[in-house]
Amino acid sequence: MSPSPPLWPPSPPSQPSITVVTLHGVQWYSGILQSGSRGSADIGEAAFNALVAASSEQLIYRRCDDCADSHKDIFYQRRTAWGSFNPYAYLYSTCWRSEDNLQGQNFELFSTYTDAALRTNAWTYCNYNDPLCGSGGSGARSFRNCAPSVSKYVNDQFFPKKRDVEFFVRPPSPPPSPPPPSFPP
Repeated sequence: MSPSPPLWPPSPPSQPSITVVTLHGVQWYSGILQSGSRGSADIGEAAFNALVAASSEQLIYRRCDDCADSHKDIFYQRRTAWGSFNPYAYLYSTCWRSEDNLQGQNFELFSTYTDAALRTNAWTYCNYNDPLCGSGGSGARSFRNCAPSVSKYVNDQFFPKKRDVEFFVRPPSPPPSPPPPSFPP
């Protein structure tokens, strides 16, 4: 009797709120960071950053129910090593900063999962470093006033101005299948 293949995706880390859901035709870890109408969950900085680091696509999805239509679905795709960029702090807890986080160099933003997967139709406008950062945690976080283009700029579509948000992270890719056994001729 051969061993059973491992389940995929792997079970989420041992956090009671984390589940695996299918959105946009692919699987995501859910229940990791949520607020407002999306529920209440915060697995903490170390656990969130570990999920992001293990993500095969280095992809974070933010759903915002109370944002403008152009900003309801944002996909953040990392292009370079994380460096000093701290996903949890920049997106959720502290401030959206430019350090190791420049659009077009370190990351891209997309409106759809398909665009992120194909790396097409990336957003072209972003700004950073809200002057309110550091003043009691009231500065702009995920994705400050970034937009698909300057002409599609919509003010205040960031957390915490918008409270009905949830962040999702792609799980690691499944391990490659073992090669089929070879038999002598």
